[in-house]
Amino acid sequence: MQDPQAVWNRMMKDMRDAESPVTVLHAYRKAGKLSNRAMVGTLMRLKKLKEWKKLAEIIGWLKHQNWWTSSELDFNLQMVAYAKIGEPEKVKKTLKNMKKAGFQPNVASYTSLIEAYGNKGLLYEAEMVLNQMLEEGPKPTVLTYQTMIGAFIKGEKYEDADRIYKSMEVDNIVQPDQRLCNLMIYSYGKRGLIEEAFHLSRKMKASNIPLSIVTFNTLISCQPSLEASENVFRQMQRNDIEPDVVTYAARIGAFAKARQVEEAEYFFRVMIASGIRPNRTVYNVLMDAFANCKMVTKAEALLKEMKLNKCSPDVHTYSTLMNAYVNASDMEKAERVIQRMEGSDIEPNVVTYGTLIKGYADQGDLESMVKKYEEMTEKKMKINHAVFTTMLQAFGKYESLDRAKDWFQEVVRAGFKPDIRAQNTLLGLSEPLYRREEILEFLENVS
Repeated sequence: MQDPQAVWNRMMKDMRDAESPVTVLHAYRKAGKLSNRAMVGTLMRLKKLKEWKKLAEIIGWLKHQNWWTSSELDFNLQMVAYAKIGEPEKVKKTLKNMKKAGFQPNVASYTSLIEAYGNKGLLYEAEMVLNQMLEEGPKPTVLTYQTMIGAFIKGEKYEDADRIYKSMEVDNIVQPDQRLCNLMIYSYGKRGLIEEAFHLSRKMKASNIPLSIVTFNTLISCQPSLEASENVFRQMQRNDIEPDVVTYAARIGAFAKARQVEEAEYFFRVMIASGIRPNRTVYNVLMDAFANCKMVTKAEALLKEMKLNKCSPDVHTYSTLMNAYVNASDMEKAERVIQRMEGSDIEPNVVTYGTLIKGYADQGDLESMVKKYEEMTEKKMKINHAVFTTMLQAFGKYESLDRAKDWFQEVVRAGFKPDIRAQNTLLGLSEPLYRREEILEFLENVS
């Protein structure tokens, strides 16, 4: 008789390789190798692995199997899965089917609907569900508010996130917990509202909500200066909280931003000595420090160390290495990085090409700059604001204002919407001053 665990492990592997998990489950059930208990274990494992599409498909299939009795948990789990992949209509349909099956949707059910709308980008539809819960029930929980506020933050609707949080506090609907407070601190940090972030951390302490490693990491990462981030780190130590890999990434990043490369590398070594294994983010942060200071030898050595430690470099890693060569004015080696990426099955992105474009622009090599732009567009990559502004400035500096205007108009006609920085760049090129009025009129007509 085969070991049930071995059979289940093989089934999970077969599901990973199959186009549809249902075909595998059907075959194993037909062969008498899939018990109800094993099915429950499968659902829980897929949830842990965040295999949401597979989970939703399997639960939908199970509802039509006479050997399986669907429970309230099945409906809620399917709604969670649909929510994670941003399928609000399917969550609503599951809610309807749940009621038909005799189960009453609970707060988790409606929270899933809010999450589904949020992940779809339908933020105000999500808020309508929250308002419905407030008026008709079930009463939202702190997780409901975290889901709603998180959706607004993800959509960069920060004022709406603030509004929901304040209404929750004023109406005393639920008490914020550690995770919700950390989310709001992150939101304040993203906007540079440092005092608001600190104020909320003080309120947490006054309300006996523990300050966690996440709280301090978030505070460290949003500080405007190295000194400020180090002050937060010392406060963390006074609270007897041990730093983790995210803490070190933030500290290394702070030193890198201040161009104190030796200190950044020192704390990288301290992290390793303390038994914390650096992840890709940490390597990339240190790589960025080396790149900004033109330390190509150290950048190459770090890439080698990264591979030896079985941490796979990504497109960001190679783009940063390329930036090191660009900053060192070695465009030949910068170009070779693309070949190295392709040899590692890593596709260059718009940042990669933007780095090369900037390198050629800085050297006044407009022919090579345009060639790289054409390569980028041939690969169906969309221009971003950084690339657009770099090329605009180069055309104005090395050719003429008229050439810059033509470029501006050409890209706008292709559907690109320049930001205020690009418009200011074009205005900055309008010398002599009598052409400034001409450029202002041009920008008004183009927009």
